[in-house]
Amino acid sequence: MGVSGQVSQCAPAASSLRLRFVAQLNVNGCALFVHDTGASDGPHLAVEPLMCVTRSLKSLSPKVDLITQQMYVSIPVLMTDDGMLAEAQRQLQHLSPKSVTFAAVSEVNASTDANSTVRSIAFIWSPHESVGDLRIETDMDRSAYELSSELQLSSVESLQRIRLSAKLFLNGTYQTYQYRVSTQNHSFFDPSEYRLRYCPLPSCRQLRFIRSISLENCSVRVHQRLDIKGHFLIEPLLCHNISSLSSESIRYDFSRGKYYLKLNLLVQDEASLQTVRTKLADFSPLSVEFMRLWTAERSVSSSLSARFEVGPLMVSANWRSAQLRLYCSSLNQCGAASLLRSKIVSFETFRSLPDGRWFVTIQQRVSGSVSFQRTWAEYETGFGHDTDFWIGGATLRVEMRLWNGSELHAEYAGFQVGDASSRYRMTYREMLPERSTVSWDAMEHNNRSRFSTMDADNDRRSESCSDGYGKGGWWFNNCMHFNPNGIFSTRETSDDAYMSWFSRRRWLALRQVRLLLQI
Repeated sequence: MGVSGQVSQCAPAASSLRLRFVAQLNVNGCALFVHDTGASDGPHLAVEPLMCVTRSLKSLSPKVDLITQQMYVSIPVLMTDDGMLAEAQRQLQHLSPKSVTFAAVSEVNASTDANSTVRSIAFIWSPHESVGDLRIETDMDRSAYELSSELQLSSVESLQRIRLSAKLFLNGTYQTYQYRVSTQNHSFFDPSEYRLRYCPLPSCRQLRFIRSISLENCSVRVHQRLDIKGHFLIEPLLCHNISSLSSESIRYDFSRGKYYLKLNLLVQDEASLQTVRTKLADFSPLSVEFMRLWTAERSVSSSLSARFEVGPLMVSANWRSAQLRLYCSSLNQCGAASLLRSKIVSFETFRSLPDGRWFVTIQQRVSGSVSFQRTWAEYETGFGHDTDFWIGGATLRVEMRLWNGSELHAEYAGFQVGDASSRYRMTYREMLPERSTVSWDAMEHNNRSRFSTMDADNDRRSESCSDGYGKGGWWFNNCMHFNPNGIFSTRETSDDAYMSWFSRRRWLALRQVRLLLQI
């Protein structure tokens, strides 16, 4: 997956038809968009209506209109606020404005995207009111509980499908602007919408690329301004810490009927700024600043494009962070992708089979360089947070190479691993003989077993199976017929404490083994 951005450091050019965009502020968790009216005795600044929801959607309850027999939820939307306006005036002091006021609004209409499951009834508001009432409805055959749950679990997704159209009185004429409702302290917006609304991308030709600087989770590109000596600009980071992925990253977009991974991106922060300043010490910089993200291109590699779709990039109101959605064609694909949080698993572990199916490697032993004789805590780190699932409902593929060079594999349908409360119990529905080259299911003995390690004995034997068979972690029963995490051998051996697979009559010593999950 790739995210690249275009940036703006020069001020956008004025338009004869619209206001000149001046700044976007973050006040009390809501985004404020400020314009210069262009008055000759100015600057006089006009602020667009807030369109910000300041109340928690979890406290809202569905209602029924007895006349129309429609079920709806009433959501208060903040339009103007004197306190926020005063804070905006403080933040804009450097512009020495003659006045800062909210733009006059004559009417507001609501609509939804065509593929949204949530339909808008109306936006009830009159001029000079500071709060409007957004009413949204769904089909009456859906229960009140379903609608309430949808708003609580997917409030952002529900609101982002709603568009508000407002008529603003600007420069003596009425102009119509489109908005998406934002929520306080979780306000993310698509910068491309505002880019198209206000002006084309500004041109800053007096820049020269200096160097790339490596940070903790990404690298950053630095440019020098040629028109002002000693001034440097940093491109937006757009970095994602892959270790932050977990099952909590998997969300459901009710309006599209798809699962997606919510990726949190870092756009800019003070720590990165200080690091860059230090790395530029040889230039004796007078100032180092971040560029403003203007628009972003999102893509996934061609090999994964049929399985994942990149959604919108939404930037926070303070420009410090962003959210990117990676839509999956199924819950299993999102679950497998969330395994990338493990340091062992990376995008490079994706691989395809000749039949077109894709798998992600979750365990691999080919060199013996990594010890699998580890504690419960170390294995648990690989599973994720104790409230997370590891994976569920996927196809597991076991690939093995013997010491004579022959290769075997077995596939299992319905492979699932429970959470910490079940001690990560493993179950599967069946081995798939048509997709396997082994006739004996050595995993059957371990089905429905809990995970055990050398310091956490959860098997059904009186002694520890892990201690007796190589001290590796596995779903031991009493004990096992498959030991992929046993001792890594440098020669063929009949000792089942080493990596081995039981084939009905005898143990097969494994030279290499890997476990994969279909995505």
